[in-house]
Amino acid sequence: MAMLRTPDEIVAGCGRDRTVPPLVADRRMAALVEEARYGDQVAARILLQRVLPALIARSGVRARRGHASFGTLLAGYTSAAWIAILTYPLDRRPVKIAANIVYEAEHELFGRPPLIDRRTVPAVDIGAVLPLARLDGRPVDAPDDPLIEVVDVLARARRNGLPESAVRLLVELAVEGRTEREIALRTGVTERAVRGRRQRAVVQLTQLLELPAPPARIRRMGTAA
Repeated sequence: MAMLRTPDEIVAGCGRDRTVPPLVADRRMAALVEEARYGDQVAARILLQRVLPALIARSGVRARRGHASFGTLLAGYTSAAWIAILTYPLDRRPVKIAANIVYEAEHELFGRPPLIDRRTVPAVDIGAVLPLARLDGRPVDAPDDPLIEVVDVLARARRNGLPESAVRLLVELAVEGRTEREIALRTGVTERAVRGRRQRAVVQLTQLLELPAPPARIRRMGTAA
């Protein structure tokens, strides 16, 4: 990594430049994953930039299929990828890191995708889409941005044992901005059941992280917190 001096050079050296040997790219990404898992948001942001072209491509495919708007899908993919980066199981998946991050984001949002979809897609100008955008189009570009804080808290809770189903529910509510009614209709349960799951998830999160209170964006979702 010593010869890579700028974020753009690091992104290229982590495999965006297709001439970089895959083994070298994975070693560089592994080093960034280690830093990201210990709270280095710059490392996490570089990893997110590395996979962003694939997230853009997936958002475009899903938008054309009518799943949601491109902006909504990209916000969901980037949030899911951020969590995948901060919780990446480096000991179990030391290679094909970029593809695995994209796969985990896809799986988080839509379930297991076809094998042909499990690959990164290069050649999208990252400068045209950064900084990241919220669901309403406003940028997420500051390390202390509340949305990044929420995703970071959820990632730490997942590492500490918060069930994947609870993380997914809180991501839908606090990050993607879905309503309890929308989740109830999608999952085939009552709104009361969704509220119960939400409250249990917030209590579990608070206890696992020993927080006096989670971030306000999560705290507002459950009176138990």
